[in-house]
Amino acid sequence: MIPDKKKILMFELGHLEVFCYQTIEEWSQGKPPESVYWQKKNEPEIHGPFASMYQAVNDYTDFIAKPKEPVPDNLIFVDFKAKKRAK
Repeated sequence: MIPDKKKILMFELGHLEVFCYQTIEEWSQGKPPESVYWQKKNEPEIHGPFASMYQAVNDYTDFIAKPKEPVPDNLIFVDFKAKKRAK
């Protein structure tokens, strides 16, 4: 039987989550992770694998520094829970 690897959060800073996948046995023995991943909190896209946390954080830094496409002026954002226009 192949042991099931779980997502293990290494650290979280603002919207950034850095994590690895390990079995419970590997984690309890303190083995270093084989690969590290990062993800923006509450977003489905996972970036990686990286060899170290340092490389993962540097990739996140490059990702947020890239210019984003501007949002058109004719969009209206709505908060459906509060039932009003969002800013």
